[in-house]
Amino acid sequence: MTAYVLEDRFVGSMLGTALGDALGAPFEGRARVTVPEVENLIAGRGQLRYTDDTHMSIGLAQSLVARRGLDEDHLAQTLAENHGLEPWRGYGEGSARVFRLIRSGVHWREAAVQVNPGGSYGNGGAIRVAPLGLFYFDRLRELELAAERQSAVTHANSLGKEGAVLQAAAVAYALRSDPRKPVDISQFLGYLGSLARSKVYREKLRSLKDLVEQSCPWQSELAHRGNQGVEMEQEMARVRAALGNGVTAHDSVVTALYFFLTSPDAFLPGIIRAISLGGDTDSIAAMTGAITGARLGRGAIPPELEGRLENHSLIEEMGTRLYEIKAGF
Repeated sequence: MTAYVLEDRFVGSMLGTALGDALGAPFEGRARVTVPEVENLIAGRGQLRYTDDTHMSIGLAQSLVARRGLDEDHLAQTLAENHGLEPWRGYGEGSARVFRLIRSGVHWREAAVQVNPGGSYGNGGAIRVAPLGLFYFDRLRELELAAERQSAVTHANSLGKEGAVLQAAAVAYALRSDPRKPVDISQFLGYLGSLARSKVYREKLRSLKDLVEQSCPWQSELAHRGNQGVEMEQEMARVRAALGNGVTAHDSVVTALYFFLTSPDAFLPGIIRAISLGGDTDSIAAMTGAITGARLGRGAIPPELEGRLENHSLIEEMGTRLYEIKAGF
């Protein structure tokens, strides 16, 4: 892989996170979303504003760049300071309380325990993890450990950390894949299955395999035509039942993997379908966009959408800086 292509895919993943987040945000919490509604947003002209999902992803990237690797203490301070500057991004109350305690001088380990004695199993640690998946894409054992460690700053429950590991590993796999060739679904799921420790994730990955096999014969055409007919409604119902669409890590991470695997070769179809699922639309679409962007790169993202994304220059810069540090520049 040439240096230019690798940099393009670092940037693509960062932008993919933010665009999935921003496109999904207006529909968050809806039980159902139609494809035309999402397409109308895409065709519009207004600014696309991201939520806490992207804000935390930017914070993780900033910390990785500043420390040239993962430093949980620095990450905690960075996330807490960013939250203090823009608390209106839609942060969950648990994370917001952790960040307020950190800014008051409480160490992040103590703050996390005070807020969630058993550790949070929300999806915040997984949503923001894409920069780490990029940074450690060629050091997979380190990636697994680092994904757990960064999640523990706010989401220390084993299910929250495991979701972060799976999402980071998916981003790393997508970055290493050849977009000129089909995704090897068996290899992809075999790799992720080797990282799944809990019963709930192992079962959902098995369900994911079955769902992908059911969907592959017809979904690409429907996705590209934006057709939300009976087949697509039935597909969404199966995904909700088997994988979930909620705010917990185990009800959203594997769901995002599904939308990547069933639309891996174009940037928007998987994101559109992830949003049409309803529920935690911004988070699931953000994780889908992070993986797809890592596979396809910035060049696959419609320029008009990138131009409408708020702070897109900063997000692009973070992808470039991550690449430059990784490449030893």
